[in-house]
Amino acid sequence: MRFYEYESRRIVERAGIPVVACGPAGPELARLRGSVLGPASEVPPPERAAFVFPRMFGEALAPPMAAALLPVAQEWRPDLMVHEHGELASPV
Repeated sequence: MRFYEYESRRIVERAGIPVVACGPAGPELARLRGSVLGPASEVPPPERAAFVFPRMFGEALAPPMAAALLPVAQEWRPDLMVHEHGELASPV
């Protein structure tokens, strides 16, 4: 079993599960979030989730996460990948 995700890394490592960091972190993650959440503040609240989800989890985060995850998956060759439904890189 391996776990990949940046923000929960320390918690998972303390549990003894190997972690693979994939995708943006730190300033790059903040920049990507800002590029989506800034314009989202102009969208009416009832429409905000529909605006943010595809832009954040599809356009902003999935490409760099998939680029980092693909070599790991090719080397490791897992039989099963379980991912959070909003994380769109691992199905690649």
